[in-house]
Amino acid sequence: MTLLARLLWKGLTLKGRRPLGPLEPSVLRFRVWPNDLDVNLHMNNGRFLSVMDLGRFDLTFRTGLGRAMLRNRWKPLVGGITMRYRRSLEPFARYELHTRLLGWDGKWLFLEQQFLRGDELAAEGVVRALFRGREGNVPTAEVLRPLGHEGPSPHLPEPVRRWAEGLENPALPEVPREFPMLPPVPGGYRISLDAREFQYDVIHGYLAQSYWSPGIPREVVEQAARHSLCVGVFGPGGLQVGFARMATDRTTFAYLADVFVLEEHRGRGLSAAMVRALMNHPEVRGMRRLLLATRDAHGLYAKLGWTPVTDPTPFMQVHRRDLYRQPAADN
Repeated sequence: MTLLARLLWKGLTLKGRRPLGPLEPSVLRFRVWPNDLDVNLHMNNGRFLSVMDLGRFDLTFRTGLGRAMLRNRWKPLVGGITMRYRRSLEPFARYELHTRLLGWDGKWLFLEQQFLRGDELAAEGVVRALFRGREGNVPTAEVLRPLGHEGPSPHLPEPVRRWAEGLENPALPEVPREFPMLPPVPGGYRISLDAREFQYDVIHGYLAQSYWSPGIPREVVEQAARHSLCVGVFGPGGLQVGFARMATDRTTFAYLADVFVLEEHRGRGLSAAMVRALMNHPEVRGMRRLLLATRDAHGLYAKLGWTPVTDPTPFMQVHRRDLYRQPAADN
């Protein structure tokens, strides 16, 4: 199927797909056809970029931005793309393209696009784009106004900010070559690795009542988070509804801890998404050993590749079970 035919089909079937909020992801389903293949008989790297156009088309029109674009004769322009390819897409394989708006500054919109085959990430990219009108580039505040969104941008992940700075200043050192994978989550939810977004009232409120850290002081929670690799998940209203962290030397070893999702938000795959985000972080993927302890979530972690410790003999511990419940010493 040619790209033009795919575009026409997605355009004709737009009415059958529900409208989206500005921060909700677009999900499109495709199949790898023979004209998508290269000489290695898997989907051509350039074809990924072409299919990404369809995802941005779908997101633009389902959020209502497409109507404003046509009415004002704005032209969408891409100002930069960075890609990471992880797995091949074989002939006739089914896959999904997830497209979402990560955030924006005064000029640019930043979008994340992921190719998923089942739960496996095949490729992902970040796109920097803008709209140009008759009088020049359209400010993002004006672009977002037709969507009914007038709030600030979500915090962009640090690697995305550094990449964007590198595009503006090519001499800037240490521009990252890849981005931590942030798995797709249900509409209205989003995942973030940005510690500035974490809501410690929520995090401490849950952990202090949990079976593994009852009574833990807030300052201990905050200090542990500062010295860990952390991830949070946020609900439609911006409230943090989940958290997880890895205590790690960021080189050889990590211990997964404090994984939770508030009860009313469970059953949506949010815990699994947070764990995947940490496991696929560039600093974690090459580690030799990851450990965790759980009382009742073995099934969840088994689906993510975790197994019981086959030989616990080498492991020892110091476990101060009631440390946070001890009364303060008298002065």
